Amino acid sequence: VLDGGVPTAGAEVAARSKGAAVTLAVSGADGLATLRHEPAGPDVNRLVLQARHGDLESLPLILDTAALPQETIVLDLSQGAWFEGNVRTLAGQPLATARISARPEVGDGPDQRRASAHSDEQGHFRLGPLLPGTEYRLDARAEGFVDQELRHLLPGPPPLDLVLAPVIAWRGRALDAAAGGPLDEVWGQLAVEFTEDGKLRERNSGERLQLVSGTPGEFWFDLPGPGRYRIRLFARDRVPAFTDAWDFDGVNAPPFAALALAPAAMLEMTVLDGRGRPVP
Repeated sequence: VLDGGVPTAGAEVAARSKGAAVTLAVSGADGLATLRHEPAGPDVNRLVLQARHGDLESLPLILDTAALPQETIVLDLSQGAWFEGNVRTLAGQPLATARISARPEVGDGPDQRRASAHSDEQGHFRLGPLLPGTEYRLDARAEGFVDQELRHLLPGPPPLDLVLAPVIAWRGRALDAAAGGPLDEVWGQLAVEFTEDGKLRERNSGERLQLVSGTPGEFWFDLPGPGRYRIRLFARDRVPAFTDAWDFDGVNAPPFAALALAPAAMLEMTVLDGRGRPVP
């Protein structure tokens, strides 16, 4: 185990393969570590070696079990690249426990390194090791805040400054169009508009309708980020109700949506066979 070409004592070396327990060893004063790792079976063809020392980690080294090198394997703690930076709120406060993840912009094979980390109490994060010179897509997520995605980033300096905006909710109330009172048993979708092949389309955003406890008929949807949205509301034996589309800028909440669902017209019929008998 080396750090910039210098042997590193006390580094932990791990060997992993599918279906087998992890094998560990610690490097001596000369940086050497010896371990024996037995794969789970003859069909296992990949072995992964990685070294760790303090806050440093080497890039994972993927080996073919059918052609293991005979010479000493070198794991260098300085060869990986890292994303480092801080996460804060719009008010400038450090944001702890935010999850930062990185994946390559192109490709997703076994040699494409992914990584994730969480910000500490000061909002600081360090993410790696990653492949130097490779472009990554960075995602930042925290409960109660809008996800942020950064594209085509190279790991390394300068440090990143990530600012997450709080989640904005679209609130509303479901009403009985006939009686004027609230409707409790409703479900719905937050639809988002998008353009595909030059045509305007809508799809379900996947956000869940949340009911306000203790306030019959009231609900809200979390808005996942800037975009053009519409609420679709449904209830049993009711005509669905939709809002107009709303352009959300990521900051200002849409107006309160009062949706009245009218009773649906019911058509009853009996299906008969050729002899005039009801068909169950």
